Amino acid sequence: MIYHQKTMPLPRVRDTRPTFRQFREYYQLSCEEIAQQAQVHIAFVNNIEKGFRIEEPLALGIFAVLSARARRQVRFNEVRGVCIKRGMTRYKY
Repeated sequence: MIYHQKTMPLPRVRDTRPTFRQFREYYQLSCEEIAQQAQVHIAFVNNIEKGFRIEEPLALGIFAVLSARARRQVRFNEVRGVCIKRGMTRYKY
């Protein structure tokens, strides 16, 4: 026998942080511009936009470009969907 409990549904918590793409488009930056200014391959910018893991030194360069455009320091936790892999990088930028 299955019993069903009648309870009120939990309220949904909305995440108001912008995604990387929304942040990039708000400041009118293209992936190519970010990659060129951060001196990284465009694939890394695309990966961070798609939510793939990216190594921390590469992400720091990308976020330095965003910070320069925003004229304030932009942190990883201010942008939704950014996954950072901590540790050393094996890529040159």
